[in-house]
Amino acid sequence: MPNRAPAFRQCTARFNERWSKPMNICMIPSADIAYESGSTIYAADLCSALADAGHCVHVVCKTFPNRTSEKVFPHLIEALLPHPVIDDYPISDQEIRNSIYALAEKIEEIHHSGTGPLDIVHAHYGTINSTAALLAHIICGIPYVVSCFGRDVFNGAANDKRFERMIAFSLLGARYIICSNEQVREELKSHWQIPLQKMIVLPMPVNTKLFSPTDCLFDGQDKLLTSIVSCLGPEKGIDVTIKAFRKCEVENTKLLIVGQDEHPENKNLAFLQNLVKELGLEGRVLFHGGIPHREIAGILQKTDVLIDSRVVGNYSSVVLEALFSSCLVIASNTPGNRAFVSDNITGFLYDVGDVPALSRKIVRALTDTGLVRKIKRSVKDWTKENAAKYSMDAHIASLISIYANETAGNEQSSDV
Repeated sequence: MPNRAPAFRQCTARFNERWSKPMNICMIPSADIAYESGSTIYAADLCSALADAGHCVHVVCKTFPNRTSEKVFPHLIEALLPHPVIDDYPISDQEIRNSIYALAEKIEEIHHSGTGPLDIVHAHYGTINSTAALLAHIICGIPYVVSCFGRDVFNGAANDKRFERMIAFSLLGARYIICSNEQVREELKSHWQIPLQKMIVLPMPVNTKLFSPTDCLFDGQDKLLTSIVSCLGPEKGIDVTIKAFRKCEVENTKLLIVGQDEHPENKNLAFLQNLVKELGLEGRVLFHGGIPHREIAGILQKTDVLIDSRVVGNYSSVVLEALFSSCLVIASNTPGNRAFVSDNITGFLYDVGDVPALSRKIVRALTDTGLVRKIKRSVKDWTKENAAKYSMDAHIASLISIYANETAGNEQSSDV
């Protein structure tokens, strides 16, 4: 691990002129941040951008990626659970408790260290991480905000009552909850009665330098359908994609599934591989495994159609990346996907879990080249109009405003 001590000494001299002063920030992302998924890639890029803008960024995690800026201060804890929302295999009360206490103790240690008191704690996911932030807030008075991406609010809360209780208690102590999309906010409002004024919808940004348009349209002999997921859990709807692909009668097509199984016994992968065998699709459905984020751009450049079949409203960063890559998108009709995809305008939508409907959309995407070219022109216009909105610079500016308001609110409440 490189020596980052000089970075802190230079911190106050490097802050971005857009903000009045550098902030001392503690980020609590998914613990295995070196594992590349939508939220961990976002966390690593976010920490680097904040540090490069002159803020002092501490990251409490289990693993740390080499690609992150050397100006970031990592604090590694081996005993942490790899993810704050594990709902596809059993975890004990003790494992959860150990992770929460270890995180809270490390936050307190950073707060009282020579780098000075923390201005803000930013917890990713409203479960283990947000509960640790709540404990640090109770003991040390450190203000905190929570980002909810969907896996906590939908999958975690539905499958494990412990996560549901953590969300209920920890989000009450946060002044702001940053929601990845409107569906997350609506779920928090309806199920947990979180006040609307506490919630801010702020989608993850997209790396427009990495994901750029291509004019390629069915150039290869085989047409390639791709599903890119961070994991192979049932919430991703990969089985729906495979079944719909089986119903298609378009020659020279292959389905590439990119992603790895987070289950320790690879049960999700085994289920999908057995499904492929049962449907007689061996050789036409290919499992690639996980790949580095930088390589996803190359796959999207070669892909004719990206299929996102998620069955819940979790935020899908790859749909946004596909649009900025000018890749045709077929997506399930979840509110998160509808934020980016309009049916027959910027892509194709189908009802969640509807295999025949998805199959028809695939056939149309692969045969109606006139409509596809029209959609690609619309996507090009849409990405041009929204490039600034989904840039990291705009995202950082919004976050700093949230952080500053949270800190100011904490100071005001302390003075009363």
